[in-house]
Amino acid sequence: MGLLGILAGLGLLVWLSFRGWSVLLLAPAAALIAAAFAREPLLAHWTQTFMVGAAHFLAQFFPLFCSVPCSESSWTIAAPSQSLPAS
Repeated sequence: MGLLGILAGLGLLVWLSFRGWSVLLLAPAAALIAAAFAREPLLAHWTQTFMVGAAHFLAQFFPLFCSVPCSESSWTIAAPSQSLPAS
């Protein structure tokens, strides 16, 4: 039954993404469909797998997320493209 849920969620994800829906909205819905077919508590799957994985990803790449705005602001202040000679 769990494999059928995975295939149903994946099929819905592919079909609706080809019809123009945002994958960012569809992926959690497809995961809930797969969890519903597994006959497990839906909220437990949501909080114990998806949210933990998202929090781990954000914690792992937090320095990168923080460094990008700092480097962009320094590039804007320095304006290196205006100091190049025109050819």
